[in-house]
Amino acid sequence: MALSDRLRNLSRATVASVAASHVVLLAAVLWGELPYLALQALLAAEIVVIGVATIPLYRGRSLGSHVRDTLSLTGVALFLLLFLALTYGTVSGQRDGNALAFSVDALASVDAKGYALGIGYVLVHALVALQVARASADPQRAWVNGMIADGTATLMAMFLMVFVGLLLGSVIVEGFSRLGAGVDAGAVLGILMVGVRFLVALVVAAMPSESIDAIAANPYA
Repeated sequence: MALSDRLRNLSRATVASVAASHVVLLAAVLWGELPYLALQALLAAEIVVIGVATIPLYRGRSLGSHVRDTLSLTGVALFLLLFLALTYGTVSGQRDGNALAFSVDALASVDAKGYALGIGYVLVHALVALQVARASADPQRAWVNGMIADGTATLMAMFLMVFVGLLLGSVIVEGFSRLGAGVDAGAVLGILMVGVRFLVALVVAAMPSESIDAIAANPYA
């Protein structure tokens, strides 16, 4: 079945659930205490936490395999975060080689309490989801349908935002600037991130059952 057909066949409850979670994310972007780049850093941390939390559900794999896969996932998350930082700096107008330094300063401007609360939420969310999955009839499939699906949507959205931010975010910010109406680059990128992740989450939710089974058998394949 084509992707377009699978998307049309999504139940209203599934679409409503995905939409509701992204309304909350949008509220966090627009009115939360953490700026755009700090939220991206927490999303990157959540991806790593999901990778670590996956280990107890796959005890048949060797410790070396788990360590290798977790390090690979961490590397990918950090790599994407680096490019997101460069994108944020560029869209914010730092085009003279200071984009990365500007973004590092933005991350450093958030106090430790803000990061601690964010990391605490990520850890509690993962632990609760892990317990729910382990209590289900098929823990691995439940975990894939829940946290791994969320992590996949986030990872893909982070990747796409490198290009969406540069190609669309910069145009929006420059457009408002030329009209004499300044707009916060972080807010623009945050809104775009929520929109991109919403679309990706729908695509992930529309994955065929065979793909879910394959991922449940080996989430690192």
